[in-house]
Amino acid sequence: MKKYLFVLLMAMFAAGPAWADSVNGPGNLEWDDPLTWGSGTVPDIGTNIWYNVGDDNQTTIHVRDGVDAVCNHLYMSNGGNSNEEVIVYEGGTLTIDKYSWLGRWGDNAGNHTNHDLKIFGGEVTINNANGDTYGLRVPEPNKGGSWDNDLVIDGGSLEILNGGGIILGNDAQNLKESLDLDVSTLSVTNGYIDAEGAIYCEESNASIALNYGYVTSGGRFTFDDQGTNSPATVDVTYGLIQGSPVEFGGNGASTVNLNSGYIISEGELLTTNYGTSVANLNGGMLWSKGGIDLINSSQNTFNIGEGFMVIDALTESQKLILDSCITEGYISASDGVSDVYYVEYPETSAGAEDGFHAVSVVEPSFALPDTVEDGQTGVSIDGTLTWQTGRDIGAPSTDGSMITASYASANPDITNHTLYLSESFGKLAACEPNDASVGEVDTGIVQGTFPASTTSYSLDGVVERDKTYYWRVDETLSTGEVIPSKIYSFETEKSFPSFVEGEELEDVWVDAGTNVEFSVAVDSISPETYQWYKDGAELTGETSATLSLPAVSLADEAVYKCEVTNAAGTVSQEAMLTVKRQVLDLPFEGSLSELASGYDAFVNGNEGETGSAAYDTGKVGQAYDFQRVDTAGDPNNPQFVYNALELADSNDLNFYKYGYTINYWVKADSVVPYEQDVTGWWQTIFAKEWRFDGEGEGSGRFGLVNQINSFELYHQRRDTSAWTFADIDDLYDNWHMVTFVFDGDPYADDPEDPESEPVKHAYLYVNGELVSTDTEPADEYTETHPIPFVLGQEIHLNSNDEFDREYTSEFFGALDEFQAWNYPKSREEIAQMYVDIEGGNICTEQLEYDFDDDCKVGLSDLAVFAADWMRCNLVPLCE
Repeated sequence: MKKYLFVLLMAMFAAGPAWADSVNGPGNLEWDDPLTWGSGTVPDIGTNIWYNVGDDNQTTIHVRDGVDAVCNHLYMSNGGNSNEEVIVYEGGTLTIDKYSWLGRWGDNAGNHTNHDLKIFGGEVTINNANGDTYGLRVPEPNKGGSWDNDLVIDGGSLEILNGGGIILGNDAQNLKESLDLDVSTLSVTNGYIDAEGAIYCEESNASIALNYGYVTSGGRFTFDDQGTNSPATVDVTYGLIQGSPVEFGGNGASTVNLNSGYIISEGELLTTNYGTSVANLNGGMLWSKGGIDLINSSQNTFNIGEGFMVIDALTESQKLILDSCITEGYISASDGVSDVYYVEYPETSAGAEDGFHAVSVVEPSFALPDTVEDGQTGVSIDGTLTWQTGRDIGAPSTDGSMITASYASANPDITNHTLYLSESFGKLAACEPNDASVGEVDTGIVQGTFPASTTSYSLDGVVERDKTYYWRVDETLSTGEVIPSKIYSFETEKSFPSFVEGEELEDVWVDAGTNVEFSVAVDSISPETYQWYKDGAELTGETSATLSLPAVSLADEAVYKCEVTNAAGTVSQEAMLTVKRQVLDLPFEGSLSELASGYDAFVNGNEGETGSAAYDTGKVGQAYDFQRVDTAGDPNNPQFVYNALELADSNDLNFYKYGYTINYWVKADSVVPYEQDVTGWWQTIFAKEWRFDGEGEGSGRFGLVNQINSFELYHQRRDTSAWTFADIDDLYDNWHMVTFVFDGDPYADDPEDPESEPVKHAYLYVNGELVSTDTEPADEYTETHPIPFVLGQEIHLNSNDEFDREYTSEFFGALDEFQAWNYPKSREEIAQMYVDIEGGNICTEQLEYDFDDDCKVGLSDLAVFAADWMRCNLVPLCE
């Protein structure tokens, strides 16, 4: 029950109030003009746009060169409106954070049409931030009759992220069929659409037209998914449609005209279950990489012209169905006369999995990979790409039975080969055979035409390391007919060794006696060698990918680095091993003894101005009392001395570089002798800071420092400027437990986005509760410096002579239980330290659904939630 309640609560509170904006129209409007918008303000990423002008005159919003348009949702019309469009030009961008629809409610009067998104060279990105099934709805499905809504791309691009797809059409079947109108059209010329989710031509009269463009779907690509009589129409000319899988007429009808280019199903090619589908292969290649499922084959027709049907991974049961379709004429020549080739290309070697089947009217003499196999990795950048000339198949069988291709001899009718090579699969598939220069989409394609006797191409100077390339070789017959090949890929050699993502070395904090293992994983194009180092010194014999350190002790604490070398060069990673321990413990029980590491404190200040140790009632037993004393006893001419502390021999106390926790109790004085208010003074509680304010070598501020000023508490890591601070209203004359934590271990700055920049994190706690955080770059460290650790003062250097010191920024008040550890303590451990002394409870982190703020989720929270259950503020009615 609790599980379902939480799901309900989450759903209720996930959607907060959204601010919406309207469009001032009709006419030609500019996106970046405030007067375009009803609010008078250009939309930001949180704006929902209701593009609902209410006038049938044309309204166009232009996104021109240099304009980066953003919004949350783009809703184009919500009923009774027509002729609304957005045009994104070259140099302009439009980012929609959630989803968009082109058209919604309509009626039989035909007054809800023409809601268009046109991309003329620009870039449109739909983030689909909520992970909806459809990032773009043309129009919004299940919302009534809206038609003639167009998505047009000419030289531009549309990308839909986070698993989002496209749906074309809605559920107004009778209306659409009676009007005989195109409900939705998708047109791509010299551009592309890349959707991470499915693309559905949902109902009748939807159309897709590609001309030197490509549309790829990370999910199912379906042409008409409903039981209607009017087919979805798909025309591909020098283009690519790619889906996982591709489906012709899921439940309805479709007509697919492949004139050139490719339709590629990454899975099983599917045909309609209930309706009818027609595929006219006038040119190009219909290629299924996962077999074929010809459901109700008698209702589906494949007319073969100069195009080719190629099927990988055909199972025995699928082969029987394909045999039947060919012999019974459901797959036949479009001229109704020619015999159809039905050819099996057997695997070239046992287990090679490179066999496939082909169906065509033109002799299917495909060029095949030779020395560089499909998907091969580590290809040399100065190597050679070779292929086999298309095989001599001979004549097709007159009865449609399958024949087996022989690899013995080349087709003598092949006159030349045309090679295409590109980093873009889509561009390669969409280019015109024998002319890679046609259309902007072909930019970046290397093309070469060679006589039939040449079957190789040098990659030297053409390809680069660390990239994936796609290639195909089209064969030209003496009749002028062109036989496109399947598209193959290869990866070039890696340059330097590369560490496997997610398996990098990480800093570790462990207890003494723990077994520690550091290990690296790399990819390398050539044999690699390993060498481990400890604090820069080579570890003899440690030359494998793993370094094992059994039962570690303090002597093992160090920075460990692994260098990996191959023929291209050397890369390295390093990590810090820290043996967890307390490094400082100053209880101040009438003594300046330091109990953890032997860094005893002594009173020290400027020469001749050192006072005496003093103690006062502490939070636990006694506390050290930082004072200033007038040795002259004259308020008009005082001679002050201070009793600040320095830790003996602490120049090498450098626990703070990689990670630490510092904790203490403090009560700062607001007034010092002679009634002088010091709340506005800079006072230093502790420091390990090299500070020289002059010029030249050694100048600057390094290390760490903790200060108070004007009811604010600060902790700064000087080298990296990681800075935490807190406003404390009762800072003075009251006891507070203060804790500083530095994790030292880089991780994502935004936990919700693992791709965000890795940084290290600093935290400030007051009385056991987190009050401030900051970050510093992952590759920067607060360096160690030969300067002592001091309490109640700060050291300035008067010159480059590090021993010429001036003590300043003295602290006035009591300090108790000063402790430090060389590792970051958890939020729970810090809260427990406070509770152990002060008692009570601390909420370490607020819980979701804790409506009554008691740091627990229980029946009382349900009561708070239920108090407003079913309340409604809708006008005029709540249903």
